[in-house]
Amino acid sequence: MYFILRYATNLDIILAEVTKYKKKGYFIGISKGIKQYFERKTSQGCLMIEKENGPDEYIDDLKQDIFERFNKLLEFL
Repeated sequence: MYFILRYATNLDIILAEVTKYKKKGYFIGISKGIKQYFERKTSQGCLMIEKENGPDEYIDDLKQDIFERFNKLLEFL
């Protein structure tokens, strides 16, 4: 999911699709899990993605980037 949130050429389109699916009753309970794993930049989800992704020469604070992207996704869930 992080790959999509980071590299999508038009994230607004993807987030609009997420909103459509949410209105149809999908993603029930997903926001709770995302909140749990991404509640702060040192949470389990950010650390797992940072470890899997490895260092990134284009992003100074990878954990912060992960945290912000998943919290933006939460706004649409």
